[in-house]
Amino acid sequence: MSLEDVKAYFKQWDREEDVRVLPSSSATVELAAEALDTEPERIAKTLAFRGTGEEEALLVVAAGDAKIDNKKFRQTFGGKARMLSPEETLEHTGHAVGGVCPFGLKKDLPVYMDVSLKRFTTVFPACGSGNSAIELTCEELYTYGKAEKWVDVCKGWKTVEDYQQVAGTGVLSDPQ
Repeated sequence: MSLEDVKAYFKQWDREEDVRVLPSSSATVELAAEALDTEPERIAKTLAFRGTGEEEALLVVAAGDAKIDNKKFRQTFGGKARMLSPEETLEHTGHAVGGVCPFGLKKDLPVYMDVSLKRFTTVFPACGSGNSAIELTCEELYTYGKAEKWVDVCKGWKTVEDYQQVAGTGVLSDPQ
């Protein structure tokens, strides 16, 4: 049902037809990149964490190659990065792990976009199921995801300069 909820959510922008239902699983970054024929870095993964203040939970959307930096997370949100269990994630978002996205949420959760996404012209977040996605600009992702703000809470991702160094090799092909 979650996929249908997300399609209904996108109807307000007349974008429901842009939601792609894929013939194979997109439940992990690697599977999504393969199914969408794109680089894993361009998969916008949505991570669900326990709230650190008044909120029960919060979502961070980050690039596929980014990993949460516990120190940055603590400095930004005032608490330790503790991911929700799959059951808690479903309870809070309405989406099962593998299809979690900031769209059509079951509960009104704060959503934050990590700066690791800003390297790309477009990215591919999930759409509520383990075999769906939509291609969005970072600005669209921010708007449609009702993000609170951009944050810097990840590590391990390649910068624009890294992309420029390998330009022409075909390894990474979407620098801004």
